[in-house]
This record gives sequence, structure tokens and C-alpha cells, in this order.
Amino acid sequence: MDPCEKTPTDVLASLTGQQREDITASAQHMLRMFTFNQLHTILGVEKMENSNGQRKRPFGDVEMAEESNGKKDKKEI
Repeated sequence: MDPCEKTPTDVLASLTGQQREDITASAQHMLRMFTFNQLHTILGVEKMENSNGQRKRPFGDVEMAEESNGKKDKKEI
């Protein structure tokens, strides 16, 4: 059902079961490609390389985040 329509309308009513399965499989494939940073493959463009070669978040940020959360290891004396 289309939530934008005032009256309930099945926008996929004219499609066969196979066409519906094909759309679902295609959408799942695109979602996987997006999840694994393959968006350039979906769009058919050249992959952009990270120009600075750094991670999205430096290693030190993880340690700082743990400290800011109040999590500290107990030190044995």
C-alpha cells in the first residue's frame, strides 16, 4: 500500500510474482553494495580514493571515547 495515497492503492498489483522477487533481490543487492562501500559500482562511476590515506577515525579517538564514557579499568595494587 502506498502511504502517500488517500485511498489504499497497491502500486505493485500489476506486477507478477517473479517481477516482485526480482525487485526485492535487486534492492537487497544494492543495499549490500552500499554497505560494503561499493557505491561507485552501483552508480557506474570511478572509485574515489581517499586522498589523505587516513582512517575515518584515528586509533586515539577510541581510547578517548572510552574515557569520556566513564569506563576506566580498575588497577590492582
